[in-house]
Amino acid sequence: MPVIEVRKLRKHYGGKPAVEDVSFTVGQGEISGILGPNGAGKTTTVECLEGLRCPDGGAATVLGLDPWRDTAELRQRLGVQLQESRLPDKLRVGEALELYASFYRNPADPDVLLDQLGLSGRRGTAYRMVLDELTTGLDPRARRDTWEVIEGIRDRGVTILLVTHFMAEAERLCDRIAVIDAGRVVAVGTPAGLVARVADEQVIRFRPSEPVPDELFTGLPEVRTVTRRGGQVEVSGVGNVLRAVTSVLARDPRRRAAGGTGRGGRRVRRAHRPPDRTGGPLMLTRLSAVEAKLFPRDPGAPITVLGVPIALLLVFGLLPDANQPGEEFGGQPPLSGFIAPLAVAILIGMLALTLFPGAMATHRERGVLRRLAASPVPPSRLLTAQLLVNLAAALVVVLLIVVGGHVALGLALPANPGGFLLALVLGTTALFAAGLLVAALAPTGRTAGGAGTALFFPMLALGGVWVPKENLPGVLRELADVLPLGAMLNALRACWTGGAPEPLQLVAMMIVFALVCGGLAVRFFRWE
Repeated sequence: MPVIEVRKLRKHYGGKPAVEDVSFTVGQGEISGILGPNGAGKTTTVECLEGLRCPDGGAATVLGLDPWRDTAELRQRLGVQLQESRLPDKLRVGEALELYASFYRNPADPDVLLDQLGLSGRRGTAYRMVLDELTTGLDPRARRDTWEVIEGIRDRGVTILLVTHFMAEAERLCDRIAVIDAGRVVAVGTPAGLVARVADEQVIRFRPSEPVPDELFTGLPEVRTVTRRGGQVEVSGVGNVLRAVTSVLARDPRRRAAGGTGRGGRRVRRAHRPPDRTGGPLMLTRLSAVEAKLFPRDPGAPITVLGVPIALLLVFGLLPDANQPGEEFGGQPPLSGFIAPLAVAILIGMLALTLFPGAMATHRERGVLRRLAASPVPPSRLLTAQLLVNLAAALVVVLLIVVGGHVALGLALPANPGGFLLALVLGTTALFAAGLLVAALAPTGRTAGGAGTALFFPMLALGGVWVPKENLPGVLRELADVLPLGAMLNALRACWTGGAPEPLQLVAMMIVFALVCGGLAVRFFRWE
């Protein structure tokens, strides 16, 4: 039974065919290549096999599973390198490998992979890479190293489907090749068989990264002539000359000593199968732990979360009359009657409307969510992890404001703690729902940050945040109860000083706002 079987696969975009009647099979232990020019339909074909695209017609199975119906099980058994994707900025190499290893029941050993790729000394280096097809943009030596890794994986019995537009790469690696052009398979066969179909004499031109003697090629039976033009070498020959030349160039005796060595001549430890473990229960925990590590690495995050609200509390809390009742605050001290609730509202608003949507839209823009979609982890887990990290940061800083302000500045504790918690939870839910809607609609991270900021400051101005609600004109005073930031602030103020939130603030505004924005966000959110 073939490992991969594709029969009459079709996929259209906007009525235009991207893949039309594609059929091929891949056997156990093969490296099978899909070769073709840009726009031929290669990527769409493999995305249907990965379960990232639902085909419009035909059928496909991978390991006996339907990629669209059996996605969860297939992704536990399938490794994917997308045409273009990224990992989160400032994620380190070792952290990335350990994170993705935790997604699988039987992962490879991250240390062995680092050693094989010559990256053992780069475990703590920030990961910054985009790969468009497997070896695009790599220098010749790095490309040869990557080829050796692929061959080593095949030697362990793993079946590989390789997408490329480099004939030399296909010749070096593939047992069989399917050539796709204009969405159709135009040729299938072995590299030698396909090469034999072209004209008798072929000419290969290349510029070597290191000096190579002519004798390296003239001894090959497929080669007729070797000429040089400046730094360029031109080899002409017949038959499978391309494979013969690329095989010679790929040889490096210093790295092919007995026992096998990795990049740079260092011996690689023999790969071993780690103990079986289930990554599923750890997925959200691991993602949340990684997002928590990345949170303080963004220089804007600590300033937003700690700097602004804490600075606001300290600046006004150190004033001599901060805890003296004032008429402008309804007879309450300014610190507990306005400043502390304001610091909490600003904290939640900045997290929910700027930091959170900016991070999620950036993940989508850079392909992080799409990369997760090709793994056993649904992208929604990353959204949940982002929410948990932001909510945890908010909780820590709210405790600092309430408890730290009480100890250091004499801030009165909320006189109605139950109402305070209810207002905090509902206000946070409403604002994060609005932030999720911003992330759903914004095409880029920068747009999301700008849109969130454009919402945040008017809510401050119109919600009674800059000026206490009691001092606002009539129309603006009504808006303070309509907008979630102002509604939360005024509910927090009431509870801090012993009152209770108004039903309009809690039910008609914050809950409705959360439901409407949350529903729209679910409707319009895109994972890519």
